[in-house]
Amino acid sequence: MESAVGVFECNLEGHLLRANDTWRELSDHRDCCFLDLVHPMDQPEAAGAWSRLVSGDAVTFETRWGERRVLSDCIPVMKDGRPMGVAGLSLDISALGDGQILQRTDSEQRALESERRFARFAEIAPVAMYIIDADRRMQYCNENFLELTGYPRDTWPEVDWNRLVYADDIPIVDSTWRTILAEKREHTAQFRLRRTWASGDGMDGHIWVQAQAHPELEADGTVRTVMGVLTDISQWKWAEGVQRERVEEALEAKRQQENFIDMTSHEMRNPLSAVLQCADSTLDSIVLMQQLGPDEKVLAELRSCHDALQTIVMCSLHQQRIIDDVLTLSKLDANLMVVTPVAVRPAKTVADAVHMFKTECANLDIMLEFDVDASLEAMGAEYVTLDPSRMMQVLINLISNAIKFTRGRRRRKISVLLGASRERPCAVWKDISFSNPASRDARGLYVWVRVEDTGCGLTPSQQGTLFGRFSQATPRTHIHYGGAGLGLFISKCLTELQGGAIGVQSQENIGSTFAFFVETQPADDDGESSSDDEPLTPSSRCSVLVVEDNLVNQKMLAGQLRKAGYEVHVAGHGEDALALLATSRIWRPAPPDPVAIDIVLMDVEMPVMDGLTCTRRIRDLEREGKLAMRMPILAVSANARGEQLRQARDAGMDDTITKPFRIPELRRKVSALVGE
Repeated sequence: MESAVGVFECNLEGHLLRANDTWRELSDHRDCCFLDLVHPMDQPEAAGAWSRLVSGDAVTFETRWGERRVLSDCIPVMKDGRPMGVAGLSLDISALGDGQILQRTDSEQRALESERRFARFAEIAPVAMYIIDADRRMQYCNENFLELTGYPRDTWPEVDWNRLVYADDIPIVDSTWRTILAEKREHTAQFRLRRTWASGDGMDGHIWVQAQAHPELEADGTVRTVMGVLTDISQWKWAEGVQRERVEEALEAKRQQENFIDMTSHEMRNPLSAVLQCADSTLDSIVLMQQLGPDEKVLAELRSCHDALQTIVMCSLHQQRIIDDVLTLSKLDANLMVVTPVAVRPAKTVADAVHMFKTECANLDIMLEFDVDASLEAMGAEYVTLDPSRMMQVLINLISNAIKFTRGRRRRKISVLLGASRERPCAVWKDISFSNPASRDARGLYVWVRVEDTGCGLTPSQQGTLFGRFSQATPRTHIHYGGAGLGLFISKCLTELQGGAIGVQSQENIGSTFAFFVETQPADDDGESSSDDEPLTPSSRCSVLVVEDNLVNQKMLAGQLRKAGYEVHVAGHGEDALALLATSRIWRPAPPDPVAIDIVLMDVEMPVMDGLTCTRRIRDLEREGKLAMRMPILAVSANARGEQLRQARDAGMDDTITKPFRIPELRRKVSALVGE
């Protein structure tokens, strides 16, 4: 016959700590000392066995408990190398004959040895182990379970999980238990205990555990017991939290750095825009005065003022390029640089960059040429997706370098050529030495630009250091030509960000050719027209609303626009702009004596109401039928990041122009939007 095995644990004095139901039936539910269960005639043998147990030895012995014959297999419970109690298995062998006893004893001995190995393993395991029945009553647990959970021994085998588990996580435990009973498969869950621990930062927190539970099934498929382990994962959770906090701190630091760069950009570009517009306005006035034919002395003074103002313009443009380089370098260092591809006509982007240097080259007697290679049309690259601001920044660096090294030469010429290729140009342009030649034969669509000059040229050793950070061809380059050694390094980074590369071919005393390319994709015609290439004379009926909080910039921009023939209204912030629109001809219902407003030049950062909010409100008014037509809005801002420009477009602005800018550039933008 089969006999169930009783499981028990006592202290060193033999007083019962916990036991399963089978053991309690064997002992007739008596809460007495282990040795008190033994028949008086078997007491000496039992006492000897117990003495060996408390000394640290495992013992198997047979005794009588009243009328029952009981075989017990016991081991000492050790902690820190010292016995702390006794655990064992007891089996009722009363119904067996002597032969059966011997045979059964041998089988049970092997089974008990297996159980003993499990018990030893459970006690030395670094995890909490437990066995509970289908009613969540404890059948077994090791010492680690008691220590981890703070489970009181005096309540064994009843387990109130609500006393062990953190209140907020009790639903997790209950749900896991229901899942195990319903699905009858292993399940894993993570939850917190009520016990606390001190984390690495000295803060107290609830212990986190990962519970793995495996159901043992009866023959009919019902759950008999659930065996499981609890692993203390508090350290992992703490480290996970620390890592999450550090990521959040890094993101916050990045955001603050981004805001600092934006603020610096805004504060540097705003006054520079006023300087440029003031110089341009004065230059126009001087040219007009010279045409009036005053005497030679006045003309001489005017020419002197004209030269001085041209110097201001050139120095301001140079300062703008340095500002752009420094801010770009800051963004690269902070991993804030992003590329914002849009559908553009590359020929127009390059033409705009070349146009910026026409006056400077004319003053230096440098022939500046721009041509479009037939490959651009052949490759279907008249319209492509790329970041025009990043492409223009590279072009500005290359053309300004070409001017720097060509002025003063006997032959002064700069040629800019634009084209396209289906192969990476560095694989086919053998005359150009690229800073990062491709390691693979990649095919796609590439837009390329070559800038050739008749400057002083470079030696092979000088070419090798050109694209390094703060690097110049020679130590004397800064003395003779100025510069910070940033432009080519930044150009290299910007081209690589767009899947391209930059390179150089040069001969000393003959000239240099700098070439770069970017990876792109064909795009649909974005509606640009070649008629945009030159500024148009505005109609006298074109009326502009300038929304600008900086009074200096407001005054200069309004004055320049009036001089160019525009009618101008001004507002100091978004609410003023909305109030002016309510007096315009497009307001519905029409106000008395309405004013004409054909386009809004909208600053982005303003007090009271910023430009983005004002633009969204204007678009809402259009949808509500308060405005009779769609109002063109041009963002005029010192915020030059691609993300900020994208935010302006997302708010409903039609186009953007970045400070500092020249009035001819602004007039082209206005003409394109009002359809002149």
